[in-house]
Amino acid sequence: STIRDIGLEEGLQEYIANYTTHFRKNIQVSGNFSQIETIPIVDKVSLFRIVQDYLLIYSTNESTTTVSINFDFLPPNMLITFQQMDSSFFLSNGKEQFLKDDLNNRIDYYRGNTTEYEKDGIQETIFRLVMSIQKQW
Repeated sequence: STIRDIGLEEGLQEYIANYTTHFRKNIQVSGNFSQIETIPIVDKVSLFRIVQDYLLIYSTNESTTTVSINFDFLPPNMLITFQQMDSSFFLSNGKEQFLKDDLNNRIDYYRGNTTEYEKDGIQETIFRLVMSIQKQW
């Protein structure tokens, strides 16, 4: 209901504010949210859950202190890019199998895929999704 009431960007900021009180992480979020707000609420909730699962998987990794999240939506394609300054920990290394399964199910639902790589000490995970193009009323 929070995302319906205040939008995805504000919902993420509220979640991140709460998250950072429990985990010592600096998290930055950017993207073209005005465009994203046109997608159905169920899809915005799924995007929120993808970020939530990802951050919870990384919460146990002490080496990751800063996470950058960028949303790039060019309908119907959505790219969600996560970057952190930790070249040794990949999403696939995470021990939280339930969260990884939930994340993978959401990626599969949107006919998406995941790419992970490391370059110059920066680890990057990119989720490519195909979103619904129906507008929210």
